[in-house]
Amino acid sequence: MKAGSLKMRCRDNRGMALLITIMVISLLIAITVQFNRTVRQNYFASAAQLDGQNLRMIARSGVTFAAAILEADAIENKYDSLLDSWASLETESFAGLFSRGSLSMELTDLSGRLQINSLVQEGGEGEEGEEEQNANENREILNRLLLSGNFEIEGETEAREIVDSLVDWLDTDDRESDFGAEESYYQSLENPYGCRNGPVGAIEELLLVKGMTSDLLFGDADSAGLADFLTVHGTDGKININTAPVEILQAMHSLMTEEIARNLDEYRSEAGNAASLENPEWYRSVSGWPGDIELPEKSFSTVSYYFQLSSEGLFHEQRRRLTAVLERNSKNTVSILYQKVE
Repeated sequence: MKAGSLKMRCRDNRGMALLITIMVISLLIAITVQFNRTVRQNYFASAAQLDGQNLRMIARSGVTFAAAILEADAIENKYDSLLDSWASLETESFAGLFSRGSLSMELTDLSGRLQINSLVQEGGEGEEGEEEQNANENREILNRLLLSGNFEIEGETEAREIVDSLVDWLDTDDRESDFGAEESYYQSLENPYGCRNGPVGAIEELLLVKGMTSDLLFGDADSAGLADFLTVHGTDGKININTAPVEILQAMHSLMTEEIARNLDEYRSEAGNAASLENPEWYRSVSGWPGDIELPEKSFSTVSYYFQLSSEGLFHEQRRRLTAVLERNSKNTVSILYQKVE
């Protein structure tokens, strides 16, 4: 073999070796970059998962805080109003309690709403007694609420149809009210289903009732829905006059105007009037109260038993929210009726 040919072959081998070396290094770099990217992604995913779990625990801790606050409030006084400490929780800061994240809470008094199951007397129809009178009063309150102008209701007939249909949905018999609906109506629908004929356990169920629409029940971005004034919790049919929305106050009597209802709201919001709010008839002390308005005393009280909690854990841009319903009984024991973490 000639010397020149041998030198050329050596140069070719060195070039091939260099090329292979470059390819191997490039491959190692690519593998390293991808490995680093995968590790970083897994790290951030694990960190996010850990933060999410931490926020869920922070949100759940709100139940313990809320229960303690409600128990302390019942010891402090025997009535409930919007001047109580539980009513201003949304303004409190719990940031210093947690190393990673903070807690925000809000308690809403469900006892200030109209108990939907109280539209019929407990145990079904019978002789008209105190329970039936209370049921009739609450039907009238709901009817006036529907006609208050806060909802898209076209006149008395539509309002009465909704009230009667709700009564038929709740009562245990099969007799249709004047504008209501019983089993035969629901079975005649394109997608038939049965009539409840008993108390409801969730507000969403009211969408099944004749005349009820999603916009009416839940409202939209510009207006509240009927669900903001109703509750499925409670059996005595009484509304806490100290915490009821202004719309409920106005609906409690046919002669009650919005101005009078707002005067009541202003009175119960003044810290100086707190002591008088224990007496359910404090409304008579409000300046300018019309003497011809007698609120149905069997339909309201000043004590609350059911509260809705919104508890949220926050950390940077992450958040976890818990919604719960708490019951505080006459023995001042708080129990959880419902909870959901989102």
